[in-house]
Amino acid sequence: KVTNVFIEDSGTSMGLAHLNQLRGYIASRMLWNPSLDYNKLLVDFTDGYYGKKAGPIVREYIKLFHSPIYSKITGREVLNRIKKGYFTEYYIGRSKSYQTAKKNPDAMVVPPVVTYFDHVLGYMPRETLIQCVKLLDKACEAAETEKFKDRIRDARFAIRTALLTDYDIAAAPEKYGFTAQQLKDMAKETFAETKRLGNQRMGLANSPFSTVENQISR
Repeated sequence: KVTNVFIEDSGTSMGLAHLNQLRGYIASRMLWNPSLDYNKLLVDFTDGYYGKKAGPIVREYIKLFHSPIYSKITGREVLNRIKKGYFTEYYIGRSKSYQTAKKNPDAMVVPPVVTYFDHVLGYMPRETLIQCVKLLDKACEAAETEKFKDRIRDARFAIRTALLTDYDIAAAPEKYGFTAQQLKDMAKETFAETKRLGNQRMGLANSPFSTVENQISR
C-alpha cells in the first residue's frame, strides 16, 4: 500500500519548475487514477489553463520540447558536448548514455538530459531551442485574456532563459534569426517578468541576462 509520494519536479516554493502547474495536475490526477488517459489530461489542462486558442500551441511546444530525446546521437557527440560545456560529467557521470559513450564512442545513445537552463544544449539542438521560444511567444500572442498571457509568460520563462544565456546566439544573433535589439528587448522583458513574480525566480539580481545584454551591445 502506498501511503506517501514525493514528486520533486512538480514545483518549488519559488515556482521554478518548468510547467510545474501542468506537472502537478497530471501527476495528482494519475496518482488518484492511473488508468486516466495522459493525452486527454494534457488537452484538458492546456485548454483550460492557457485558453482554447493558446492551448494547442502550448501542446505543440511540449511535443517539440521532448522531441530530442527520441533521436539518438553517437557517443562521440556526447563526449563532444561535454567538451563544449553543454553539460558536465558531474551531472551525467552515472547515466547509461555517458558510460556507453566512454566505452564505445561510435555507439548510438539517447542524449543525456540535464534539467538546468544552462545545460539545455546538451540534449536539445539550438534550432529546436529557438523554435520552442518562438512557439511560446506565438501562444502568448494568441491567448484571449491577460490572465492566460501571464500564465504563458510563466511557462516560457525557463526556455527563454536558456536562449538568452546561450553565448553563441548572443555573440551572433543575426546568424540565428534575431537582431541584437530583439535579444535585448527579450532579456529586459524576461527580467521584468521576475518582478511580477515577486523577484523570487533564480536570484536574478546578478543574472546572466546582464552578461548577455553587455555582450550583444558591444
